[in-house]
This record gives sequence, structure tokens and C-alpha cells, in this order.
Amino acid sequence: MSYAALALKVVQVEKPLPGYARIWLSGPQLHLVDDGGLGGLRDTRIKLIVGAASDDAGLALGQLDGGWYHQWLDLPVSQRGYMRTYTVACQRHDQAGRLSRVAIDILIGGVEPGVTGMTAEHEGPGVSWARQAKAGASCVMLAPWRGYDASGKRLPSTLDQRGSGLEYRPGAAKQVVLLGDATALPAINACLHYEAQQKTERHFTVVLSGPPTWSDYLKQAGVGPDHLQVSAVSQGWVEQAARAAAQVWQDWLAEMAALGGVGRQDLPKLDVDADILWETTTETQADLGQDQSLTQAPYFWVAGERSQVAAIRRALVRQWGVDRRQVSFMGYWRAGQAES
Repeated sequence: MSYAALALKVVQVEKPLPGYARIWLSGPQLHLVDDGGLGGLRDTRIKLIVGAASDDAGLALGQLDGGWYHQWLDLPVSQRGYMRTYTVACQRHDQAGRLSRVAIDILIGGVEPGVTGMTAEHEGPGVSWARQAKAGASCVMLAPWRGYDASGKRLPSTLDQRGSGLEYRPGAAKQVVLLGDATALPAINACLHYEAQQKTERHFTVVLSGPPTWSDYLKQAGVGPDHLQVSAVSQGWVEQAARAAAQVWQDWLAEMAALGGVGRQDLPKLDVDADILWETTTETQADLGQDQSLTQAPYFWVAGERSQVAAIRRALVRQWGVDRRQVSFMGYWRAGQAES
């Protein structure tokens, strides 16, 4: 999997909903980013470097080699700036079909109190940059690279490969459960937009930690109302999210009475302050071995504050017996800590 560093400029700033800034970016090499082809980007992670002293943040722009990260870290912070991870909310193409603009939705605050647990001293430079961003502001984007062959033909997308930054892999699941907080909302929205474009027949259950207006926002993604159930709660999200997910699993088991379920499973010990919580599925289901009965089992995608994701993980796997091979757990951030 290859990555590229691209020098981009802010071309427009919008407010898609309270508490977020949508930063539209463009640049002459943006068409080299792997836009996912027909599959789209979904929840693919990209990185932005902001606050650098130069437009290239001390990197050799273009396709990156294996040692770029350590070389970048060796630079003084005042020169290299700060690196933050985001999801592409939406993208635009020119008349030739080449990627010309990407939008990043960044949580900047002003959301209902208590929803994210973020305080001003823990927001970090990414939020500060987004709040002040105006047309013409510079940043560097690190994203999956998809160039051209010797004949000038576009290379195939490699986003479905492991390590691409794409974690939304529902496979053949007919039911999908998406659970997330304010930091996960852009990724959930991008996944629903992708599914609407694909015109799939999946059914989606979404439980958000946030104000009720977020439910209306996600309903605009294009998934039919008979295929989408969305709720947003400001209190007790962990319990309500786990309960909703468990209900989907139990209903599926009832339909597959002969399967019986996998029962409670052990989980490795986790220090939410020190360990990375990132456990994801495989779309190919290759790890199922001879147990192909799970190929159409419900798929669960859980992202947000690390301790809350860990609590949902414990409830689903230990209490309700949801098979770990069907769940992507992602701790995006930790309460009380700014991303280093």
C-alpha cells in the first residue's frame, strides 16, 4: 500500500451542522489520491499536517518512501507542524473524472455539553487550525496513492487491501450496526453515503452519542427510510448502543436457530490510557475457516472515545456473545488527552 504527501489549499469552509467545520481542499496533485473508484472512500482515514512552516511540511511531496515518518519526526515541531487523522466527508471530480476536491469535517466544539467530553485544553492544534481556516490556508494531506501506469492508464484502487486506512468492511452482511460519538459522525455519514450510492439492500441501525439533530443529518445521506433506523442520545450512550446492537444480533440468531451462537468470548486485558484499541474485521471472511455460517451475519462498526468503545466491546463480546470476527472496534480518542 503506497501513500502520497500532497500540498493542498483550503478553497472553501462550510458548517454542515453545529459544532463542525467542513474544510474543502484542493491541489494540483489531488488526482493522484486513491478515491476508491466505484467503491468510494467510505471511512478511509487520511492525515493532515497543519501549522507547518512551509507548504510541504518538510516532506518530499509525491509518493512517499518507507522512511518518511521518522524523517518528518526528526524535524523541529515549529518546522514540521502537527499531524492529525480524519475521514474524507465527501469528494468532487472534474469533467474528466479526476479527483479535484475533498472535504474534511472537523469537530470544532459548540456541540451539546457533555456529548464528547472534550474540553478546550484537550482539543489540540487540529481544532485550532480548523476554527481559523480560510480560503488560501495551507496544509499537507497524506493519503493512499493511486497513480498511473506507463501508458497513462489509472492504476486499480487498492483501498480494499489491509492497511489502506479503510475499516468499513461489511462483506455480505444484510444488517449493519453503526455506533459512534461526535468524532465518528463524519465517518458514519460517509459510509451511509457510500451505501446509498451502491443501492444496497442492507438494513442499518445507527446509535449516536449526540443531539437529536444528528439523526436528521444522517437521514439525508440517501439511504431509504425503510432501511435506516437512527437514534441520537445525549446520556447513557454506551448502554443504549450496546443494547441496540445486541438486539440485532439476537434477532439474527433467532432467525438462524440452528447456528446457536458462539457464546461468551475472552478478551485480552486493555489499558485504555496506554493501549491502542483498534480491532477490525476482514471483508473477505477468510478468517472464518470452515464456519461460513457467519458470512451474512450482522456487521458492527463501533468508533469514538476509547473507554466507551471498550465498554461496548465488553458488552457485545462477553455479555451478548457477538462474534468478534463481525465487529470493528476503533478508539479514536481518549477523554482528557489531546492527540500527541
